[in-house]
Amino acid sequence: MDLLRIISSHTEKLLFLIITGCALFFHGYPVDWLLPVVLVLVAMLLRGIRVTQCPVSLLHGVCFFALLLLFFSSFWSGNPDASEVTAWRLSAAVWCFFLLSHRECDKTVLFSISLSALCAALLGLVEYWQTLTRVTSLFSDPNVLSAVMYVASFVGLYYWVSSTRQDSCRPGKATMACFWAGQLLLLLTLFATDSRGGLIAWSIGVVGLLILNAVTGAGHARLLKQYCLISFIAWSAITILPRLLNLDAPARYYGDLVSLNGRLPIWQASLHLFANAPWLGNGLGTFHDLYPSVRTELMTGGNQVHNDYIELLVEGGIVLLSLFCSWLVLHLWLLLKVLLRGAKGGCSGFALGILLSCNLMLFLHAAANFIVYVLWLNLAMGMVFALICRIAWQEGYLKPPQWHVIPKFYNWCGGFALLFITAPFTLSATGMFLFDSTRERPQWVVKLTGDLSAHAVILMLSPSNQTATIDLMNRLKVAMEQSNDRQIQHRIFRQIWIMVKMLREDAPFKARNHLIAAQLIDYAEANDIPLPEDAETFEQAWEKAVTLNPGYLQAHVVKAKRIEREDADAAFRLLIGIGQGWFQFAPEKQVQDYLQMLQHLMVRQSLQRDS
Repeated sequence: MDLLRIISSHTEKLLFLIITGCALFFHGYPVDWLLPVVLVLVAMLLRGIRVTQCPVSLLHGVCFFALLLLFFSSFWSGNPDASEVTAWRLSAAVWCFFLLSHRECDKTVLFSISLSALCAALLGLVEYWQTLTRVTSLFSDPNVLSAVMYVASFVGLYYWVSSTRQDSCRPGKATMACFWAGQLLLLLTLFATDSRGGLIAWSIGVVGLLILNAVTGAGHARLLKQYCLISFIAWSAITILPRLLNLDAPARYYGDLVSLNGRLPIWQASLHLFANAPWLGNGLGTFHDLYPSVRTELMTGGNQVHNDYIELLVEGGIVLLSLFCSWLVLHLWLLLKVLLRGAKGGCSGFALGILLSCNLMLFLHAAANFIVYVLWLNLAMGMVFALICRIAWQEGYLKPPQWHVIPKFYNWCGGFALLFITAPFTLSATGMFLFDSTRERPQWVVKLTGDLSAHAVILMLSPSNQTATIDLMNRLKVAMEQSNDRQIQHRIFRQIWIMVKMLREDAPFKARNHLIAAQLIDYAEANDIPLPEDAETFEQAWEKAVTLNPGYLQAHVVKAKRIEREDADAAFRLLIGIGQGWFQFAPEKQVQDYLQMLQHLMVRQSLQRDS
């Protein structure tokens, strides 16, 4: 049994390192669809060898209700593509809390968060000294990387304070050197991101620690002075050293989001979506599909609102935002209790204040960037909150919960319900990973999806899986175009039309689905294939697509190809009239198709003039 306990302890650290590492290095893929499986296995492992004080009935019960809420939010949203991924990212913190909060998990948190963040910091510094521009490392946005850096830095400070609060626990010189080297590496990358939101949040957090140390009398003034000195060295190395070495540092690009003048129009446009469903919201994962209908071509920021509170309000309504703000208020209330206890709190109060500051920095940063929807930061917030609750219960800041009030009923039905609820999320995300050709996939995945049996399995288990449906439709369309038998063509067309109809019913706010219908109608008219009675005209389907997304370049290219058959000049005028501002929102493939079509029409016009 002792051997099993040791294996379990190290297995937990390894599993959480794999989870945080995948979340960091692969942008959530494939961890989005492996996360539920891995966490269920961890829960079973902890239950089987009794290494946790948290009853399994409580774990099943709370996860059951949390995931039930997310499941219905996904159902109400009508967005089978994005909602399950968003749901897992939002529920990751819940999982981590209930798997970690009732045991000595300090080393697990430190090991998984710090090691993955240090690897990202090392890669980020290599990137910075190669380009001398805002470093993004593994992320597409430097603001996210800055949040990863200051979270890992504060977690390291917490572990140092908690492990050295006894006089007998004095670290050696080698330990101190490794600790400050790690802090220097994290802070160097933090300044290299040049994230204004991240640096402001981190600066407020450092000031908060100075105040907290003075109020609690923890006696860590020397530690904080050394931390500030390391911070100054890191700032000097990033900002002053390149100038002293006469390195050619290009100007850093911020766009027009430097001030509130650039962000306010985005926020105001996003709030129009909130009015459509104020209480329960439009559903998790729907923002990126709904936002194009209210933005203008002059707005920057891509499909991001750059304010997680507004995005939560749009997707989850007043209910979800209230829950999130309640979590924020709980952190503030605990911090106030630490400050009011003053010197009586001592080192434990100061250590708790570090963890509270860590999460509060993320809450503050979320008002200016996208933080809540990043899987790694979800995991970190959940782990940190687990430590906060454990310390608060031990030190008397919170009253320990009475576990015996939880009925044993959850122990029997909670696990089954948990698996049934997580199954749709897992299947849908798996379909995205297997069949989404717009993402870079491993070669073995491409070979696997070449067999239609994979589609059959996914669609049998998850009939509304849009990614698998679209991939299968594309294969059927190729077979229809290659067939010389008119009867077979008509049968395949009717089958494709049924699938398109299902796509539009499942997600009516997706411009992509309406464009697919318009393309199918255009193909039927061009090849004399009879349309079903419920089919609309090309113009009606196309109008729905561009109403939902006015800057949908692919939709304009499709219409230009249709017009070209009768009037090439009109097709050229259609494309040339599209504002250049829409290019910033479109994927690179759509921009290339647009430019190729425009070039084709220009060549055709020149040939007509020459003739």
